[in-house]
Amino acid sequence: MKHFLRRSTIFGIIISLIFICIIPTAIVQAPVKKDLIFTCYHPSPPVIDGHLGTAEWSPAITYNITLYNLVNQADTIIIKVMTLYTEENNLIFGVTIPDTDEGEADDQLAIILKTNTAEPLVRKYDEGWGYGKDQDIKYLYSHNNHSVDGFTKDIAALNWDEDISIATASEDSLGKVHPEITYDEYELEFPLNSGDTDGRDPALALNDDIEIFFFYKDDSAAATTTYTQIREADGDFDYNVLRIACTATTPVQIFPIIVGIISMTFASILYSKKKKKRRC
Repeated sequence: MKHFLRRSTIFGIIISLIFICIIPTAIVQAPVKKDLIFTCYHPSPPVIDGHLGTAEWSPAITYNITLYNLVNQADTIIIKVMTLYTEENNLIFGVTIPDTDEGEADDQLAIILKTNTAEPLVRKYDEGWGYGKDQDIKYLYSHNNHSVDGFTKDIAALNWDEDISIATASEDSLGKVHPEITYDEYELEFPLNSGDTDGRDPALALNDDIEIFFFYKDDSAAATTTYTQIREADGDFDYNVLRIACTATTPVQIFPIIVGIISMTFASILYSKKKKKRRC
C-alpha cells in the first residue's frame, strides 16, 4: 500500500509538471502583443525639430510596426519607430511614416501609453472602437507642427481630451513634424515621470515596461484615412511593449528546469526498482 501511495504521489507530481509546461502555450490570448521596443540611453539627445538625423539617433533601434486601415484591414502601412531616453530622464520617440502628400494640412500621429492598468488600451463598442478610459495620449499635428499632451475618454470613436482641460494637470510634451516628399518624420519628447497623475502621464524608470498603441490619420487630397493597430475584420488589435532599457535581460528558462525535474524523478524510480531487485 505504501509503495502504491508513493508511486501515485510521484505520478501526480509528474502530471502536474507536464500541465504547467503545456497549458500556457495552449491558451490563445488577445489582444496580440507585437515587438518589445527597447529604449536606449543617449548622452547627447537629438534636438526636437522633426529631423531624425542618423548621427543624433545612432543608438536607437528601428522597429517596423504595421498599422491597419480602420475600415479596410487589407489596407496597411508600415511605420518605423525609434526611442531613446536621456540624462534629463526624458523619453523621445522618432517615427517615420510613408506619405505621398508633402505638407498635407492635417496629418496626425498619436501614441497611447497604458497608464491605467485597470483598463484596456482600446475596446470595441456596439457603435465602433474606442480607447480604454484614462490612458495617456501624446498627439502630434503636422498642420501646425506641435504636440498635445492628453488622456483618453471611455467612449466610442477614439476620443480624448487635452491635459490642460483639467486645472490641476499640465502640458508635458514637445513634438515636431518634418514632411518630406515620400514620408513624414515625427519627433516627440516627454518626461519619463512628469509627476502629473491628473493628466494620466506615465511614471517610468529604468527597466520599466509599458504597453503602447499607435494611431495615424492620413489626410490626403483624395480622402482622410485612419490607420491604427486595430484589426477591425478580426475584432481585435495589436499593441507593443516599450522597455526603458537597451538590452534584454536573460529570462529564466523554465522548460529545461521542468524537464530536468521529470528526468530526475524517473531516474530515482528506476534506481529504487534496481535496489529492490538486488535485495531479492
